[in-house]
Amino acid sequence: MERNSPCSTLVLQRSSLINGSKLTNFAFKLKNALPPDLVSHINELEGSNKIQHRIASILEHTKLEFSKIKGDTYRNNIRLIDADLERILSVCLLKYYTGSVRKISDMSTALELENPCGYERLDQQPFYSYKLKKFLVEHALGMVAKDVWDGRYHASGGYIVVKADGNLVSYHLMKKNLFEDYLFSNTKFDTMSTNPRKGDFGYIYHESGEQYIDLNLMVKFVK
Repeated sequence: MERNSPCSTLVLQRSSLINGSKLTNFAFKLKNALPPDLVSHINELEGSNKIQHRIASILEHTKLEFSKIKGDTYRNNIRLIDADLERILSVCLLKYYTGSVRKISDMSTALELENPCGYERLDQQPFYSYKLKKFLVEHALGMVAKDVWDGRYHASGGYIVVKADGNLVSYHLMKKNLFEDYLFSNTKFDTMSTNPRKGDFGYIYHESGEQYIDLNLMVKFVK
């Protein structure tokens, strides 16, 4: 993501909208502790979809309960955007790592049907798509996991999206809804390409007498 002067345009040209790191890990507690030999077996599962296989194996024996976002600053940034977003993203990650949903727009549809936050749907307000769009836009306009986010955008003129084929798509700040829709329709959850142990996620560990597994949040543009 390249930034010009504070009063110009923001240029988005990387494949990742949200880079995965230890700061974007979400901790999930195993509701019932697994025996050591089973923990070792699960942690040693390999393959191209090793994280999905490990989660599937865990869910055969117990449930996963969201605990917290590991990065303190990122956790507060997410809460600044929306008080429910932390929970919503944790549900998204479980759905993604169980292999059921990947695209942000499809994830939103699944959330609207499931309604994990229990919103009153009197007028079919799009709670989840609205909150996910806010989440994507904040990241696109300057929020990063390691820095305190105050809600101030790093561009006041507009946005230029450099697509994978080299074509440019531009959006003026006054047409923010179009930019939101673009991000919403062209992003997906993904997994870090590095070894999960180096990224410190995707395996069962012990903390304060409980068993946990961390799942990493990463969002990329759809090619």
